[in-house]
Amino acid sequence: MSGEGERLEDLERLMKAMLGRLEALEGEAAGPGAGGTAGDRAPDEAVEGTLAFSGSIRLGQRRFRVQQRVDLLDALEADPALVARMFAALGSPFRVRLLRLLLDGPRTSQELQNDLEVGAAGQLYHHLKELLAAGLVAQRRRSVYAIREEIVMPLCLAFVVAPRLASGQAREEAQET
Repeated sequence: MSGEGERLEDLERLMKAMLGRLEALEGEAAGPGAGGTAGDRAPDEAVEGTLAFSGSIRLGQRRFRVQQRVDLLDALEADPALVARMFAALGSPFRVRLLRLLLDGPRTSQELQNDLEVGAAGQLYHHLKELLAAGLVAQRRRSVYAIREEIVMPLCLAFVVAPRLASGQAREEAQET
């Protein structure tokens, strides 16, 4: 049961991170002086609601499922340092490609180096170090890396949400409801 509890906590942290980024992007779109953080809101500016998401995926022989409900106010009050650390770890196209490869399963550093067509191993290890520090990747044994099982679904969710944030599609759909 503790594994499931840890997965839920990881999902909550990731959702909070994504919501923080969404709020920041919406604030930028509204222009200077608009918005702010949840803690900056006046009492008459109520923030309320619940976000829910669910899904199931299959990666090779592995199956993953998630069903989560998150209170918006709780999500918006996520630790800014945690949010920034996750977005920084995901903020490199090379790291995104590396994580996509690891979704297929554990790989050795040599396999990653070949698949990513990296000349110098130093570049690969720099990015692996960042992903390890953020807790997105685990080192299973010497030179073998994998995405932590409990964050596969939140990571896939981040891959789904990121292009929508970039395109403004998520904002347009939210205005339609």
